[in-house]
Amino acid sequence: MKNKKLILAAVLLAAALCGTAVAYMFKVSQQQKNSFIPAQVDCSVAEELSDNQKTKITIENTGNITAYLRLRLVTYWVNTDGEGKEYIVAKPSASLDSVQYDESLWLKGSDDTYYYRQPVKPSDGSSNGHFTQNLLKSPIPLQYDDEDGSRQVIVVFAEAIQAQPAKAVEESWDIELESDGSIKAVS
Repeated sequence: MKNKKLILAAVLLAAALCGTAVAYMFKVSQQQKNSFIPAQVDCSVAEELSDNQKTKITIENTGNITAYLRLRLVTYWVNTDGEGKEYIVAKPSASLDSVQYDESLWLKGSDDTYYYRQPVKPSDGSSNGHFTQNLLKSPIPLQYDDEDGSRQVIVVFAEAIQAQPAKAVEESWDIELESDGSIKAVS
């Protein structure tokens, strides 16, 4: 009987010690906040028009990590009815082969796609992100057809991809990077 009481006392003492230890751990440990911020890759186009010409085309890195940016120019013709609604006209698009751009800043790929050679840093915490330099060395005049009243539209589509890891960028966009991180070539 004495052994049973001794064993019961030992079990109760062990349970009390475990309960005290657990209570102490909860009291001492403070709840930690998860401060992980997931990467966001995003961009937006900024354009300027003057006298029926596109004079400036830049891309802003609106994400929260450094990214490579590219844009694609797409052109088509529209006509407006008397109420101001635009309709696409079935005629060949004007060529964009004459676009003059700064080759030290931009690299032209296929299908009127232009790659900004340097990765662009994210916003510095203010409401503004960081921009590419202007694509255009000279304005692109928008054409008009007086015969049928149609006019040329040039739409700019932009894309961003996170700068790291470099191998993922090279494979996704089929580009080659220099050792300093600038885009060397587009395949």
